Amino acid sequence: MEETLKINNTPALNTEEREENGSIAAILRFLRRFIVLIVVLTVLGTAAGFGMGFMKSKTVYTQSKSVIFIARIDGKAMSTNISLTNKYIPTVKGEITMPIFISRANKIYESRFDGTTQYSTYGGISAGSIGIKTGDGLVFTFSYSDLDSQAAADKLDAFIDAAKIEIQGLLTADNAEFVSIQREPTLSSSNGFIKYVILGVLGGLVAGLAIAFLIYILDNTVSSKSDLEQLTGATVVAYIDDVAQ
Repeated sequence: MEETLKINNTPALNTEEREENGSIAAILRFLRRFIVLIVVLTVLGTAAGFGMGFMKSKTVYTQSKSVIFIARIDGKAMSTNISLTNKYIPTVKGEITMPIFISRANKIYESRFDGTTQYSTYGGISAGSIGIKTGDGLVFTFSYSDLDSQAAADKLDAFIDAAKIEIQGLLTADNAEFVSIQREPTLSSSNGFIKYVILGVLGGLVAGLAIAFLIYILDNTVSSKSDLEQLTGATVVAYIDDVAQ
């Protein structure tokens, strides 16, 4: 009869044996082994994100204004005019986002502010800073983002004025126009500081996990019961978990 050496069945030993099985247990062992490295790199990444945020983050101001687009045919009923307006909305939205139109809008802004401190500091209209939203109904919401709130407002006005001129020659309706439903644009602002912090946290975490995984796959030492069984082909009957204790 085969004799088996039995070791005191401690709770710690049972827990370890249970953790030897399954992918979740393997992940837990991996995290326990490299948790310090992962935490340290995550903290360093977060600190780097804070530093970049303080150095590079800038407040961006966004001016938004809503206008209603109306296309009319004289003598027609209001329902016909609304139907006509809805028909033209996709055409208008596509037209005023084209580079050639942005160029025309920029010329209007340049004619008003060229030679001023505002123009020399913040430049002309940038297509990437323009926002156009169309919701339910006939309302267009235009927005412009800039590092200066007044420059953003002035560029937004120039853009809307250019849009009013553009649709007059674009449509075949007797009368087509943008009518402002806000006297003053709505101002909002955002700062890129949080973006840098989030990137720092994620970068540090990913770097920590990547380095830990690299060390893990390059490590050829025996560190668990399953490693020993795979290496020798023999079954481990029992083992002492902590010699020091």
